[in-house]
Amino acid sequence: MTRKTPNCKRTVCATVLAVLVLVGVYVGSYFLLGEYNDSSLNTTGYPTLLAIDSVRTRTFEHDELVVLFRPAGWVEANLRGWPIHLEGPESVHVCDPDW
Repeated sequence: MTRKTPNCKRTVCATVLAVLVLVGVYVGSYFLLGEYNDSSLNTTGYPTLLAIDSVRTRTFEHDELVVLFRPAGWVEANLRGWPIHLEGPESVHVCDPDW
């Protein structure tokens, strides 16, 4: 009798593909569900002179989304190099690039 051994390459590829799809859905949800506001931009879309002191926020409709997207906020803060405020109806979380 011959035993079939599981194809390891197929399993690894399927696992990597599943993880990439889930990460893509998570990141896409972060950008689509949160409304981004940057107080350093004026009505024309160009930076003002007070861009250093500006507040950058991503506002969500539910506080649970603020908790869910804290890791994504931390990554965004580190990639952009400035703090990102994640805001919900009753909660605010500041993602600092320094921590």
